[in-house]
Amino acid sequence: MIDDNHKKQKSVMSKIKRITPSSIDTIQNAIDKKLAEIEKEFGVSIKFNGGKYTDSYFRKKMEIAVVSENGKVKSKKAIAFKRQVKNGNISDEYEVGGRVRTSTGDTFIIDGYNSRARKYPVELHNRDRRVKMSKSMLEMCEVINYEKN
Repeated sequence: MIDDNHKKQKSVMSKIKRITPSSIDTIQNAIDKKLAEIEKEFGVSIKFNGGKYTDSYFRKKMEIAVVSENGKVKSKKAIAFKRQVKNGNISDEYEVGGRVRTSTGDTFIIDGYNSRARKYPVELHNRDRRVKMSKSMLEMCEVINYEKN
């Protein structure tokens, strides 16, 4: 015969005694479920980056960003790129999400500007890979404008 106390123990998840990668995943999934409600309520995006752990604690860096009306997240790098354009450090023909063609003929989409990267602060991507380049290298790229019909 199963008593009520035994039923209660099965419904409650066991306590974590040691931090391991699998326990971090379990905790992170539970946090993500709760944060999804907060994201929806406040119209923001909440993301965790990196992290460190020992067997007794773990920490992760949390980043909260405003979601624009078109559903896109305004990243720190996108905002920094726009600031560089506004200050005249990058030509105003370039924009985040815009397409450029390099001298090799490859086409990339501009992701943003990493202000902490001295040599190659401009970040781009295409289907195959991510690329970093200097501002002067970006200025040598051809801007691709698609005509809207």
